[in-house]
Amino acid sequence: MNSESLLVLSLVIGGVAVSIAGRTPALLFFDVCLLLLFCKRMIWLDWPDFSDRLINRLVLACLLLQAVGALINPSDLFKSLITMKALLIGFLFYSLLEKKRIYTWSVPVWLGAAGLTTLFSYYASAREGIHTIGEIKDDVVTPMGPNNYVACYLMMTLPLGAVYFYRSRGHQKLWYGILALLGFAGFLVTFSRGAIVALLISGVLSLRLIYRSGFRLRHAAVILVFIAFIGASFPQEIALGAYDFVESKISVGDESRMELWQKAIGVFQEHPILGIGPGQFVNYSDEIGYNNSKLGAHSIYLQTLAESGVLGSIPIFALMIVSLRRFYMLASASVDPVQVAIWIGMLAAMIHNAVDTIFWAPQFQVLFWLMTAIAAARARACSEEIRLTSAVREATA
Repeated sequence: MNSESLLVLSLVIGGVAVSIAGRTPALLFFDVCLLLLFCKRMIWLDWPDFSDRLINRLVLACLLLQAVGALINPSDLFKSLITMKALLIGFLFYSLLEKKRIYTWSVPVWLGAAGLTTLFSYYASAREGIHTIGEIKDDVVTPMGPNNYVACYLMMTLPLGAVYFYRSRGHQKLWYGILALLGFAGFLVTFSRGAIVALLISGVLSLRLIYRSGFRLRHAAVILVFIAFIGASFPQEIALGAYDFVESKISVGDESRMELWQKAIGVFQEHPILGIGPGQFVNYSDEIGYNNSKLGAHSIYLQTLAESGVLGSIPIFALMIVSLRRFYMLASASVDPVQVAIWIGMLAAMIHNAVDTIFWAPQFQVLFWLMTAIAAARARACSEEIRLTSAVREATA
């Protein structure tokens, strides 16, 4: 067991509110533990691995241009620093994982713990007599954040948790199955339309890779049993309410979200070069969301254009595209179920961010870089295995 594996689990317990210059931001336990671990590594001269030059340059460009945008628009430097901190902490975690392999069990355990925490919040709401989907979505809040954020985090790791379940044996398979079931149940009780649709779209777009990786009808049958079991555990009024809620949203639409999109486009048109500064869009928004905080643009791509302008958006979008391309290339070339699962989860996360603004959330950044590190480590392990196999064959020929 290494410290990096335990760090992932600390995301579930969130953090504590600290008072800084009249603000009360949440200081994550993950951030504190990561900085302590980083200092420990420095003392023992165990430097992080910054060998991924392309990613290093893109992250550096993102941070530099965000800093410039924040200085040009100094109306709320605090929010800008919080946004930049999320990227920096996530990238630092990635650099540590490039040298220290994270253990397989950490992802299923995190998935199960996050799902269980969400289920506790859901059943607490049910006990209070809350049964309408709209009220549940507002009331289901965990230390990781509001329900739509938690839905995205669970969605990113669900495919990988499912693959680890299928590939495990014996008692480990039982535990991984329970953890995957908890994670999936927690995902469903968020009732996040965007996350569910994003995962479905990602799965459909990846059907060829899924089949090539060994997924068959018997695996689909197990998933359907999972869904049926979880669905049967919901009260009837919740199931009927979910149907009415989705039907209403489809027929009526989401006017507030459309207004936020239009607002983001308008802000970008007014500040097209460097935008209004990272994290600043909420100061232009009148919509109130979780914990009486102002809402973002409900589209990370529109919000990025508004906050960073054309110049600042280039490295951010490049980082997204390069990362997604790597996930796809690794999944396509190796047809490794683990790589395919990472691709599906990350593609779904980026699709979900088209209708939400979760990319700059600290937990999202940690999971984003965690998936990147797992994919890179898996690729290196496969390459080493192929090299050793070839060497043995040559030696015995």
